[in-house]
Amino acid sequence: IQVDSLPNSKYLMSWDFSNWIPVGNNPPNDIVNSLIVYQDKLFAGGRFNSIDGNAFSRIACWNDSAWSAVGTGIQGDVYSMAVYNNELYVGGYFSSAGGVDALCIARWDGSQWYSVGVGLSDMVWCLYVDTIENVLYAGGAFNYSADNSDTLLVNHIAKWNGVKWDTVGCGTSSDV
Repeated sequence: IQVDSLPNSKYLMSWDFSNWIPVGNNPPNDIVNSLIVYQDKLFAGGRFNSIDGNAFSRIACWNDSAWSAVGTGIQGDVYSMAVYNNELYVGGYFSSAGGVDALCIARWDGSQWYSVGVGLSDMVWCLYVDTIENVLYAGGAFNYSADNSDTLLVNHIAKWNGVKWDTVGCGTSSDV
């Protein structure tokens, strides 16, 4: 069976161990790039601006019966998400989240959006949480972060310790 041939299966489906089931009644109007569970809800991030006929700005959460907004959403595309220190971190190519200046990375505490330092200089493709060192790694097209009035050369990979950005060796020569 091809998932594409199922009704309402354009971008988001759930597998119940025997069948593909649409999540919601109508699919997102554009691509979903990332899914994650946070606070017992499924969060979807991507390029969409509506699901089930409701307006959402690039991010929405599913509570097993309906989609809802995540604040006023993200003003740009979402490519990755991770849960770090009990907050949802969102990476992508955007300049603000919920009206807060947030350059390509933002965090959601369950009720409000925040910046992550002053952000990263370009697209964030991936996020990874190191639970042993308790740091969040970000990889992408960026070369810089600027924290504490200093511009930090990070070359496509950086780590966040909950307070500030830091380098990972001398970085990489291309996108991570």
